[in-house]
Amino acid sequence: MADDTTILVDGVHAVAFHNGVFRVTFFRFDGAGRPQQVVSLAIPDRCAKDVIDAFNKIKR
Repeated sequence: MADDTTILVDGVHAVAFHNGVFRVTFFRFDGAGRPQQVVSLAIPDRCAKDVIDAFNKIKR
């Protein structure tokens, strides 16, 4: 992996689908307890099932 940056998130802000790409925007609470958008993940439609399956394995 070229960039092994880790970003802590507290939840999902929004999910959208446009032009064959899912976009998942995550948030993190700031010091005052307000949610702040921190990162957006773009997932091509053809890869979405694999990504969803990987996330589902986490909760087990």
